[in-house]
Amino acid sequence: MTDPLIQQALAGQPLSCFVVDSHAHIGECFFPVIDPTADALVRAMDRCGVDVAVANSTPGCLAARIPEGNDEIIDAVRRFPTRILGMAAINPHRPDQSLDELKRCRDAGLIGIKTHDYIGVAYDDPRYDFAWQFAHDHRWPILLHTWGQTHLHALRPRFAEYQAVRWILGHAGAADRQAYLEAARDFPNVYLEIAASACPRGLIQYFVESGAEDRVLYGSDAVFMDMAPQLGRVVFAQIPLQAKLKILSQNAQTLFPLNPPD
Repeated sequence: MTDPLIQQALAGQPLSCFVVDSHAHIGECFFPVIDPTADALVRAMDRCGVDVAVANSTPGCLAARIPEGNDEIIDAVRRFPTRILGMAAINPHRPDQSLDELKRCRDAGLIGIKTHDYIGVAYDDPRYDFAWQFAHDHRWPILLHTWGQTHLHALRPRFAEYQAVRWILGHAGAADRQAYLEAARDFPNVYLEIAASACPRGLIQYFVESGAEDRVLYGSDAVFMDMAPQLGRVVFAQIPLQAKLKILSQNAQTLFPLNPPD
C-alpha cells in the first residue's frame, strides 16, 4: 500500500494526519534566528501540517531570563490556544524563586518544564530537586536537552526516583543511541524526542525495530531549525505507517493535554 504521508511530502503538501511537535522554541537566542516569534512558529506549522507545538522560552532555558521568558510563552499560549502548549523555564541557581515561578506558570496554563544544563547546573545537582518534585507532584512532563551518555548517567537515578514525571529526552540518539534505547527499556516514564541537527542515518528505524515505537516523539527544535527536514526523517523512515502515526502524535497524546480530531 502506498504511504499517504510520503505522497503528501513529495507533493509539498502539509501532512493530513494529526501532528504534534514536542520540541519548539520561542524567543531570541545568542545565535541568529531569522524570526523567533510565536507567529513564525505558527506559520511554519501551517506550512508543514503541524497541528500543535509544545513550546518553551529560548532565553528562559538558555539564559535563565525569568520571568520574562515564561511571560513570552504564556502570551503565545493565550494568543494561539489551539496551536501552542507551553512549558515553563526554570533557574536552578535560584530554586526558591523558581518554585514560585512554576506555580505561577501552572496557574497561567503551562503544562510542563523545559530545562537545559547550558545554564551551568548539571542534572544531578540537588538544586534541580524542587523542579523534579514539582513535576512529580503534578504529573508534569519534563523536556530535557540531552546529548549522550553523560546526561543519561546523571539522570537515571532521577528517572527511578520521580516515577510520576514523564521524562522527555531531547535529541535522543544523536549520540550514544543504544544508551537512549536502554533508558526507554528500563524506565516506563522515559520518552525519546528526535530533533537533532546531527541526524544519524536509520536512527528512527533503529528505535522502532528495537521495540521503542511507543516512546518516540517527533520534535523539530523549531524555530532554531526548520520543521520540514525533521518531519521528513519520520515520514521517509523505513518503518510501518502505524509507527509513523505514533511518533507524529499518538505517543504525544499520552503526555500532553491534546484534542485531536475524531
